Amino acid sequence: MPATSATRCRRACCRRRRERDAGRQTGHREFHIAKAIAYQAILHSHKVQYLETDDFLHRHALNAPAQREARMRTIIDCDLHVLDDLLLADAGAWLQILIHQRYKLPRSVVVTSNRVVQDWGTYLRDNVMSTTILDRLMHHLPGGI
Repeated sequence: MPATSATRCRRACCRRRRERDAGRQTGHREFHIAKAIAYQAILHSHKVQYLETDDFLHRHALNAPAQREARMRTIIDCDLHVLDDLLLADAGAWLQILIHQRYKLPRSVVVTSNRVVQDWGTYLRDNVMSTTILDRLMHHLPGGI
């Protein structure tokens, strides 16, 4: 039986606590804020997708193209999407597609990352792509960041 979004949020929180307790700080403050937002959205009957970016991208690369497309559709169609621990060098093209598709609908995205936005071009290895992603993420923010 597939886990619900709330169950996945709780499991991720427990895993984060274990990692923190083991001495590996993983940006837990941002995670808890994102988790609280996701949990409230679930309580209000919104469809929420939570992804730990590195784990998702690894599994996504191993899937067949049809499975990748189906998974991407569920991510794009949900009401709120939480991208946890964002910014791996290999995530740029996938991230640009995801953010652009969700922007067109429009749908909400919560991003946690321990990287400052000024360095996203370096981490994604493409300044133009990072500027496009940031523009889409911040376009509807009151006052930007």
